[in-house]
Amino acid sequence: MALKDILRTVADNVEDVARSAKDGTFKFILGKVLNKYLDEMLDFKIRPDEGTIFLRLTLKGEDEPTVIHVRKYEIVKEFEDGEEKDFMIIREIFISKEWMHIIAQEQVVDKPIDVTKAKMALKLHIL
Repeated sequence: MALKDILRTVADNVEDVARSAKDGTFKFILGKVLNKYLDEMLDFKIRPDEGTIFLRLTLKGEDEPTVIHVRKYEIVKEFEDGEEKDFMIIREIFISKEWMHIIAQEQVVDKPIDVTKAKMALKLHIL
């Protein structure tokens, strides 16, 4: 499973994240969303004002933690099929596992990831 697919899984399931924000933490829900890949979420930080995300986690079948550091991302609006959509574009990412880092550079960096559903769910939760 590619990192882009994992990020899309998070975006597609963010409604669950927004719905349960009162009952738990984003870290807990993210862990549930990634459950089939994740053994343990060790650290999670998101700083929208800085455009950064930091994850330290242990993947199933792995002994050593993996660090995923999105050093720069942005959310952009584009029109697609007459609808306004929101896309996350990861500009810079570091992953401690070299093979994952290489895949991310090829498949994720500067590629738009549709997060429209995620943003709508968060807006509904805030209202």
